[in-house]
Amino acid sequence: QEEALIRKPPEIGVVLVTPEPVVLGEEVGPHPGFQPLSQIRMFAETLLLGRVRSDEERDRSLEIISNEAARLGHQVETVLTFSRMERGPLAVQLKSADLGMFAREVAESFVPLAASRGTRIEMEIGSGLPVQLDRDAFRQAVLNLLDNAVRYGADDQTVRIGSAEHADRARLWIEDAGPGVPAAHRERIFDAYARLRSDQDSAVAGSGIGLAVVKRVVEAHQGRVWVEDAEKGGARFVIELPLAPEERFEELPA
Repeated sequence: QEEALIRKPPEIGVVLVTPEPVVLGEEVGPHPGFQPLSQIRMFAETLLLGRVRSDEERDRSLEIISNEAARLGHQVETVLTFSRMERGPLAVQLKSADLGMFAREVAESFVPLAASRGTRIEMEIGSGLPVQLDRDAFRQAVLNLLDNAVRYGADDQTVRIGSAEHADRARLWIEDAGPGVPAAHRERIFDAYARLRSDQDSAVAGSGIGLAVVKRVVEAHQGRVWVEDAEKGGARFVIELPLAPEERFEELPA
């Protein structure tokens, strides 16, 4: 059976809590944005009421609160970026950076959140790739791809992130061990509120705007993004940016 792509009706618009893509005849569950908030509240109440039975349980509760707060922060930033995109062209402030060093910094910050979902992050990141980046906007794009890889990948998987020079361009890729994206939908998956039917029918929650944000951010950097098959199965998202002239290169602070 051919994979279907569904979309939220365009007349609903964007609000701070965006609805799931609508499928008629199905029960509407809680919005994914409430999931980290619910986790934070539940474990905070557990601590406040003294229901932890050991120091280990207390530390684990604090770790969950920290991870879910970071996850909620990523979701809020995505919605805010999308809201700015809806109002007009996305403005970026570009500065010289090493794409590999930047990607490593972002990936390392995401490791605890990935580990909380049973996912390992493996880095194959080169250095010496001078590009022009808006740190905040591009960080959000990379985080969205990492979160997407963890969310839709297999259980107990390894997500790989790498960078390299290719034909006088800088490339960054993130690949997962999930089901991949059918070739027929590899362009439309970057449309706002577009989700594969198999994702909608699963328990995986998503706002439907993460990949749209990635595409707009990358295009604002004069780059392009696409998805292809990963070497070992799954999806491989690739960002390609123009290399900056060497004389404009400045390393990011450690």
